[in-house]
Amino acid sequence: MQLIMKKPDFQNCCFTKQPLLILILIPFIMGCNQQAEVGVSGSDTDDAEPLRGVWELTDHYWVKDGDTLLVAPDELEVKHKIYLDGYVIWSEDPITDSLEWHGYGTYRLQDHTLTEKVISTSFPMQAEMGASDEIIYQIDFRNGVIKQSTERMHRGTIYLSVEEWKKLD
Repeated sequence: MQLIMKKPDFQNCCFTKQPLLILILIPFIMGCNQQAEVGVSGSDTDDAEPLRGVWELTDHYWVKDGDTLLVAPDELEVKHKIYLDGYVIWSEDPITDSLEWHGYGTYRLQDHTLTEKVISTSFPMQAEMGASDEIIYQIDFRNGVIKQSTERMHRGTIYLSVEEWKKLD
């Protein structure tokens, strides 16, 4: 006995090649769109994702009614932030009271407004943030330096907190 395999005959089927092609291409198109929103790795993404990379705090000061309170260089916290594909992670060396400061979340940059949404963080940071899970900064870019400013309580008074960060990578 010999088995004869017959090729399927699709001539009498009720679908055409065009809708089938569209069904195959939709996931591919959607995948490309998601990659364009997130960004791709490489040097040509610097303009599209100016925050991408590792940053170190270089300066911090407080402004109120034209007065500026500078943080002395020997009192400046050691802080780092890493921005990558819509996520941010930051850490700060413990100050003399040895409280741990770190956090992780997502970020969104639109025009000159940076919104960091906290997903997890250290207890002292949770206490400072209260019920809020977002930090909103006004941001300015200049030659590998970013300036982030937001209103914060400092010594019982609300100031404009300004931090300057340099890019390490």
